[in-house]
Amino acid sequence: MSIAAPARDLKLATIELEHSHPLGRLWDIDVLTPEGEILSRRDYSLPPRRCLLCEQSAAVCARGKTHQLTDLLNRMEALLNDVDACNVN
Repeated sequence: MSIAAPARDLKLATIELEHSHPLGRLWDIDVLTPEGEILSRRDYSLPPRRCLLCEQSAAVCARGKTHQLTDLLNRMEALLNDVDACNVN
């Protein structure tokens, strides 16, 4: 997707969305500059994304395969169910 807006502003908006939306923990929205540079949380002096299951960096856990896939899927399903339960009329 391409959006005609300053990349740095878009990245800040995606970070806010990832923090504020109930399912934001499941999203990892990349923003690239017109030069192809990927903007990261580090560019804004923000801490790395945390793992869904522990307090470590998500990248560290993913790289080290710290958690079982079934545990991650169960946590993701729980997040989805929580949001679904809140949306029941």
